[in-house]
Amino acid sequence: MDVAEAGDEVEHAAVVGEDVGAEPAHPSRGGGGEHVADKDRPEPPVLPVVLDDERDLDRVRLVRRLVASDPDDLDPGPGADFKKVRTVALRVRDILEDFGIPTYPKTTGSKGIHVYIPIVRGPLQKDVWTFAKAIAVELETRHPDIITAEYRKVKRPYARVLVDYNQNAWGRTLASIYSVRPTPVASVSAPVTWEEVESGIRIEDFRVDNIVARAQKLGDLWKPVLGKKRFDLFSVLEPPKERAVSSA
Repeated sequence: MDVAEAGDEVEHAAVVGEDVGAEPAHPSRGGGGEHVADKDRPEPPVLPVVLDDERDLDRVRLVRRLVASDPDDLDPGPGADFKKVRTVALRVRDILEDFGIPTYPKTTGSKGIHVYIPIVRGPLQKDVWTFAKAIAVELETRHPDIITAEYRKVKRPYARVLVDYNQNAWGRTLASIYSVRPTPVASVSAPVTWEEVESGIRIEDFRVDNIVARAQKLGDLWKPVLGKKRFDLFSVLEPPKERAVSSA
């Protein structure tokens, strides 16, 4: 198991985004102890834990605190192609932009897109999940022809993209940044710009044979996610009672 330690300045990223493992992590299953935390307390700085599965190329990161997303996870259902995923990603960007929230997209390397929001430390996991769900439901209301927030597969409408707010549930996993996925072209979960999403990127554009050259050319597109400029989720959520009292 590889453990990639982030610096102290790293706090949380909320994700709006593709579920690659719905079963919660458990310390007795080889996941180590660093990720075990009380979900009713604010999280410490993020310690990314990467599990290296030698059986295939896929590398999965434990999500300890995520929203829109995946910080949203955009997961296409049957009949929905990646072109529709791109369109939905842009709608996610637009609605969050209305709140002044910065967003950073990355491909999942499989079939979806993750949208991350760097957030200030303080909200609990349930706060982040609540926010992600509210965004997903509002998006479904605005764009019912292409978006669903219905988590139960049997009830999802055909040819819709799921804004998977449950990727922010406790103990969920997702494809880590630069993960090589078990696909025929060895595609990679790659950070991208919104301009690239608008121009029509494809999952197969980012592969193990070209991702290093891309990073060398463009630099670290993921650096802002791990930086100090973060969004205060309590500016759009009702703050906890103790915070409200202290600020009164």
